[in-house]
Amino acid sequence: MASMIEDLLRPENLPDPTQSVRLVQTHISLVFVGDRFVYKVKKPVDFGFLDFSTLDKRKYYCQKEIELNSRLTKDIYIDLLCVTRNNQGFKIEASPRGDIVDYAVKMRRIPEEGLMKNLFAKGTLTNKHLRRLAGVLADFHSRAATNSEIQEFGRPERFKVNTDENFQQVEPYVG
Repeated sequence: MASMIEDLLRPENLPDPTQSVRLVQTHISLVFVGDRFVYKVKKPVDFGFLDFSTLDKRKYYCQKEIELNSRLTKDIYIDLLCVTRNNQGFKIEASPRGDIVDYAVKMRRIPEEGLMKNLFAKGTLTNKHLRRLAGVLADFHSRAATNSEIQEFGRPERFKVNTDENFQQVEPYVG
């Protein structure tokens, strides 16, 4: 994985022109941030509640991420791209010219000054921002399909089972 990261940090290995690339890592993703676009590659991990351990699973969950998140962010999630490898190394490509070794979600980059965490840090996050976000989320949830099986997941007993399981699964990583 280290050689893939090293290659994908070079601008010429991304599909869109960029002057620089920086890496942001989360517990489940490698996020390559270019000037105008961001490429997210899921790490091959299995936390029980998230299983990205195979190439097919990572492709499936990249597709689901685009499908589900596009409902609230219509112009952010763009496409599913291939991470390929050939004798010259790793690249992210729309039309693969090497062996497909992984998948990446292509997203439009949000300007740093527009991120809520940065507005908060600068003291410019307002109640207007929060009300607008709350309105979007409330509208989204009010239109979501539901049934008794789905409602079961919101019951306190079920929620406790899930949080207890999450704590058990991450306990080995604490320290």
